[in-house]
Amino acid sequence: MRKIYLIVIVNLAFVSQIFAKAAPTLPNSYDGGYISARSMAMGGAATGLKKSREAYFYNPASLANMQGGAFEAGYFWIDKNRDGEVLPSGLTSAIVISESASISWNNLSDYSYKTIESNGSRQNKEAVVSAVTIAMANLSGMGNRADADKTQKRNKNQTIIGSALTYLYARGADSYINTDANKSNANTASGNGFSYDLSFLAPLSNALSIGLNLKNIVGFMFWNGYDREQLPFSIRAGLGYEYKWLTIAFDWDKRYYRFTDMKGEFFHLGIEQFMNSFFALRIGFISRTNLDKNSLVYTYGFGLKIKNYEISGALEHNDIFGSNADKYLISVGMAID
Repeated sequence: MRKIYLIVIVNLAFVSQIFAKAAPTLPNSYDGGYISARSMAMGGAATGLKKSREAYFYNPASLANMQGGAFEAGYFWIDKNRDGEVLPSGLTSAIVISESASISWNNLSDYSYKTIESNGSRQNKEAVVSAVTIAMANLSGMGNRADADKTQKRNKNQTIIGSALTYLYARGADSYINTDANKSNANTASGNGFSYDLSFLAPLSNALSIGLNLKNIVGFMFWNGYDREQLPFSIRAGLGYEYKWLTIAFDWDKRYYRFTDMKGEFFHLGIEQFMNSFFALRIGFISRTNLDKNSLVYTYGFGLKIKNYEISGALEHNDIFGSNADKYLISVGMAID
């Protein structure tokens, strides 16, 4: 009898996989947009930087060098959406940092995608994906302030390891209309998932450091009504130079999208120059590794610090095959001593 039950369960599981549908997401639905105006203005280059509020996304290991606490939120909008654009508009990120740990919320994607077939049939896909991330580094230093200061001094000459655990939640829907056959169907569902990241940060000198972030080492999204998805794995290596008023960051980003022919390999470069103690100018670019001029994206921005408060603005200028689609992001942050 037990063998019969086992056979029935296995067959039901097999049949459910046959009739399950692909989730209404695109391969890059889980990439996320920019975390802050500073990261956008610097072309998304931050993996090798020693101190960065964007650490939980680009390199959690650099959280070990943060002192005190901080809060930051970002508001994002797009001048003109292109087909397949997955980035959301509105409030897209919020983060709280305390010593060597952080907790953050991000709206990774929010889009509607339509395809029209040669026979006039239409298919619509919609998905909203958000994430809550807990990141940390150097757990041994998370005690009193004196212990944290000792840990930070020790970290100046050693490799730091960081990690991030993310919970993802999503809503999705798809519909199909065939006017010739007078057929239509629609489906909605919700999804929950998780991912784990591992990162490293090593000093090469007082001003120069190198970082590595392995994102979505383990990562899945489970849908009720759709197939399970495996999140894209990415390797991100970066070099950071930070000296007095000047910061330069360079990243190489390789993304592996599962179950699709889509590929992603990019260079990121960002420069930040403080003109005085409270005002900074930022510039950067993003390009595919073949340096194709049609894939080149330029970024610009500024930062303004007033006591413990900071406001930053950024613009990403897209002129791909003659189609302009600029993106804007403004971030407001506060340092807590």
